[in-house]
Amino acid sequence: MKKTHPTRPTISACMIVRNETEWIEGSLQSIHPFVDEIIVVDT
Repeated sequence: MKKTHPTRPTISACMIVRNETEWIEGSLQSIHPFVDEIIVVDT
């Protein structure tokens, strides 16, 4: 019989930004270890 693991919720980060090229890399790197996906919307 195959062992199943409990399903854990997916954690998503959504960032709505505008002209943040100076800060975006550091922001993404800081949250990367804690989330499963990152969604960035540049308005």
